[in-house]
Amino acid sequence: MLHKRINTYCSPGIYVALLAASRPVSLGRSVDFDHNDRITHWMLHISDIIERWQVFGRRNGPLLICSYTLCFYLGYMLHVVPLIEDPCERLMNAIAVSALLAMTQWCYFTAAFTPLPPPPERYHLYGSIAQRVIESESRANDILKKHIESNGLQVRQRREDGSVRYCETCECIRPAVAPLCQGERQKRRSASQSNISFWSNKQLATPIHSINS
Repeated sequence: MLHKRINTYCSPGIYVALLAASRPVSLGRSVDFDHNDRITHWMLHISDIIERWQVFGRRNGPLLICSYTLCFYLGYMLHVVPLIEDPCERLMNAIAVSALLAMTQWCYFTAAFTPLPPPPERYHLYGSIAQRVIESESRANDILKKHIESNGLQVRQRREDGSVRYCETCECIRPAVAPLCQGERQKRRSASQSNISFWSNKQLATPIHSINS
């Protein structure tokens, strides 16, 4: 169990080195037991540290990206640019790196805060059809399939059980290779949603109704 846990977070070279270190020269049962116990303790300690860093990276992804690009920019401007002897070349390098930083940050924040468009109107259900889907859950998937066939909608992606992906909040069928509807966009943690939640400290969640076949 321990070897599986370490192998998940360590590279093959580190894993082989730890296994080699866990087999000391036999100087007695007590010595081998104490050494293996210490190795086990340090392996668990290292794996816990790696898990904590992974959790921190998932929760603070935008902060890590901005910090990394800023550290790269400052390190290049303070340590690399002054080493260039030609003044013109030094100025060109400084301008190029500054432009690269500006484009990187602009693309990142544009992707983070640009709202996704909703699916087309023909994928939304109105009136009696939407009411029938809500009232008859056992036949909801058949009703949705008939609506898709009668209107010629392009819905190739389905759920794992083969049912149509339908959002009861928006009364919308999820089309294939299309932006998320409002309910699913608030439910799922996409790149844009997680970044907006990070900067605004808002947790977005809307219940989605899953229709089974």
